[in-house]
Amino acid sequence: MATRYTTREDFEDSYRTLFATFSTGRTKSLAWRRWQLKQLWFLIEDNEDRINEALKIDLNRHRFESMLGDISAVKGDVMSHLKHMEEWTADEPLDAGYLARYLTGGRTRKDPLGVALVIGAWNFPFALLLTPVVAAITAGES
Repeated sequence: MATRYTTREDFEDSYRTLFATFSTGRTKSLAWRRWQLKQLWFLIEDNEDRINEALKIDLNRHRFESMLGDISAVKGDVMSHLKHMEEWTADEPLDAGYLARYLTGGRTRKDPLGVALVIGAWNFPFALLLTPVVAAITAGES
């Protein structure tokens, strides 16, 4: 089996696409973030056998360990983020004393900041790569 590495051009093309998506403001919408998380969940659900097969080939990982340590963990993380997204992304009142909080009505707004790069480890490649991706999607990063 041949090893394929991402070329510099592929990386730059992916970055441009992600940055263009972020620049449109699309990632600010909670509905869009929910849809992305649901799509990720269905991607995993629809490809469980292929994921298990890849983990078996690459790491000689038993199906039970792959399901428990990788696939179920990421799917559970997606469900948790879907459940708590409203709470985690809500504006918060300033924690700067009575005047700042009640008289000015100041709030801390949690807006997405940009594009995220996720680098994972070899021992649990599926979970260690996709768990931060789930968090980035929830935060509105692209």
